[in-house]
Amino acid sequence: SNPADITYGTALSATQLNASTTPTGTFTYTPAAGTILNAGLGQTLSVDFTSSDANYKDVLGTTVTINVLQATPIINWSNPADITYGTALSATQLNASTTPTGTFTYTPPAGTILNIGSGQTLSVDFISSDANYTDVLGTTVTINVLAPAVVNISGNAGVSGATLSYDDGGLKTVTSIADGSYTLPVSYNWSGTVTPTKSGYTFVPASMTYTNVTVDQINQDYVARTERARNGGFNVYVAPSRIPRFWTAANFAATDGKDTLVKAEGAASVKITGAAGKVKTLVQVLPLSGASGDNFTFSFFVRGASVPVPGLCRIQVFLYNNTTQVTTKAINCPVATYNFQRKVTSFTATGAYNRVIVRLVYTKSSGTVRFDGFSLIR
Repeated sequence: SNPADITYGTALSATQLNASTTPTGTFTYTPAAGTILNAGLGQTLSVDFTSSDANYKDVLGTTVTINVLQATPIINWSNPADITYGTALSATQLNASTTPTGTFTYTPPAGTILNIGSGQTLSVDFISSDANYTDVLGTTVTINVLAPAVVNISGNAGVSGATLSYDDGGLKTVTSIADGSYTLPVSYNWSGTVTPTKSGYTFVPASMTYTNVTVDQINQDYVARTERARNGGFNVYVAPSRIPRFWTAANFAATDGKDTLVKAEGAASVKITGAAGKVKTLVQVLPLSGASGDNFTFSFFVRGASVPVPGLCRIQVFLYNNTTQVTTKAINCPVATYNFQRKVTSFTATGAYNRVIVRLVYTKSSGTVRFDGFSLIR
């Protein structure tokens, strides 16, 4: 009577083959040592029975059909080592083994990232690569997901060689590479501010502030804007002149110009004292070309002593296309007496230009002004 189905991995025995004889006699089936049939239905076996009764002859090569079912592997878990948040699970990390031996794969949903936490229970599917085994679906494994030691903040500073500073248990810096990109690591759950700097540049935004950073921050980009005026800090002079390098003065007295005692920043300011009938100017011409719609920002520090009516102390920026004046922008200084103040304004070019003139001017017979830290950014 055809034997009951057996499972892959089971060695055949005479009992399993359900053999009976007429007339009665005792027979044995001796399979080849370690015979394991592959999984499959309707397998035909040629079976030899040897009689234990001399009254009967041996019966060789009888046929029996048998079904060999796929085995269910035993999944032995050694629970996986802790993983760090941000790590996608793999079969290797899960440390699964099978008995009997078979090859299995774990395929997590694309990009599976587990939340931070201990004792997380996963339902894991294994797909057998051996036809003798069934797939094993929904086995359980417990895993701990740890907070990462660091989280990365990355983006583009807008220019190479920019220094990005931040405080993470102490002042730290990273420098943007050739294409302007940067990556800075911060402690998990970090809060703080990142500030980019580079000589001759300003950045928009000037800094970025973060609170409780627990995941990577990408596309943290800055726009680097180039300082166009030269020696705008009035720190470099050609001895023995009191006129800052790259600037041209008109109607300055011997006591006008470099002032190292009263300054807003750097090494010196530029002092201009009023004189009867004099229009005193400090000018720089920039061979700077551009198009309509270009955005400019200029700023400066000014300090006044007895400055009279408005409009007699001012800073002007002119954009020219050859000899045609395209755009003009000016800031008037405050009047009266005051300590250093920073003045800022922005404007947009109204046409194409190929020359920019910066002009600091004071027109009065009394009072004194000091300029410092001039900056023209495009």
